Amino acid sequence: MDAKITKKRLNEMLSYDWVKILLSIAGAILVWSLIFTMTATKITPSQQFTVLNYRGNVQLSTTRFNDLYQKAYADGVYSYEVIETNVRDVTEMVEGTESQLLQATLGTDEGDLIFLPATPDPRSAQTENDVTTYEMTYLESFLYSEYRYIADLSLTNENGYFKTMEAFLNGFYTEGFEKAESLDEAAVHRYFRARVKANKDKRFKTETQIAAGEKLEVERVKKYREALVKTYAYLADGVIALTPVDMEYDGVTHTKYMLNLCPDETKMGKLIDYVAYETTFVDGEGKESTKKAVQDMHVALFKVPGIEASFEFESLSFVVYLIDTCLAA
Repeated sequence: MDAKITKKRLNEMLSYDWVKILLSIAGAILVWSLIFTMTATKITPSQQFTVLNYRGNVQLSTTRFNDLYQKAYADGVYSYEVIETNVRDVTEMVEGTESQLLQATLGTDEGDLIFLPATPDPRSAQTENDVTTYEMTYLESFLYSEYRYIADLSLTNENGYFKTMEAFLNGFYTEGFEKAESLDEAAVHRYFRARVKANKDKRFKTETQIAAGEKLEVERVKKYREALVKTYAYLADGVIALTPVDMEYDGVTHTKYMLNLCPDETKMGKLIDYVAYETTFVDGEGKESTKKAVQDMHVALFKVPGIEASFEFESLSFVVYLIDTCLAA
């Protein structure tokens, strides 16, 4: 049998079987693609840090804010767990659809914080005898809409954000988180190993990888402690403040506390370089104009089910970084 490969035979094969060859190649590529997709490690909600920009004329200064946001990652503000950061704008929507997009975003466990001005929400306007009043601010209407996703920043609520954070830290600081020197690193190591085992984290398989992870976990705990201590100090000094917002559901009044990043512009006025809102004013000639403002700009921290409980504290680390940057300017 003559099995010699010649140009003629090769040309004949290609002329008759080229379709089969192409289909085989395409099939092989598809199979490998599916194998890669199914076996690749997916980013978890805890590994993403996302700032949402919502309605209320909030303006994230594109250049300055994005530079700060990227610098926060480069400066190691977040823990080792965060490997991706995003800014999601959900304001450029047709009237009435903003809430749908926001809920879809939160429903997929995306979103860590959002900026909200305490300015009148025009959708709550009531006009009587040519006098217009507003039933809600943007801050209030947002809380009514997304109440279940928002962390309570009360200083006394045992189930609130700050008390939960204190409890987490006090599991590692034998004399309380206030005393940095009382950190029990062995307790942090045990916690880390238990979490890695429970989550079957593929990043930490060998003993060498786990030992490296233990050090990263210690740094995470220290970062959270620093963020909480600074927050309490800024609250005491009046740099920031807590705002109670009352909401009534089924005849019962619920109160949630939000963080006011600029109760005093003489202290936090530089916030306007990063995040602001539009306000209307009348100039000396009686002409109505708009300008950027930052007084009583609030931040809400999200509490979404898919983010592991202790990693919700990444939000406070970023907020403190933003405050530090404004005060240093």
